[in-house]
Amino acid sequence: MKGIIKVGIILPTRGLLFTEVLQGIQNNIDEDYDLQLFTSSNLPIPEAQNYLVAQALANSSISHLWFVEEDSVPIAGALEKLLQSDGDIVAIDYGV
Repeated sequence: MKGIIKVGIILPTRGLLFTEVLQGIQNNIDEDYDLQLFTSSNLPIPEAQNYLVAQALANSSISHLWFVEEDSVPIAGALEKLLQSDGDIVAIDYGV
């Protein structure tokens, strides 16, 4: 991939977050990505997702959205694999 890719990380929570989730996100940081984290608390997850997507889309420089669940730990390289896909919507199995 060429140039810096601006990714909005959508991390809806009900107010609590596992440290391992943040570590998983950190393990996906690369100099080719400009990441902006969008978080919420005290909202039901569906409303939180909509709220955070609206926030991210208000920033016209963000080209990709990465949804990370509050209790799912992204594996190292997950973001790169997602960005290498040619689809409009892509998913990856984080494993258990």
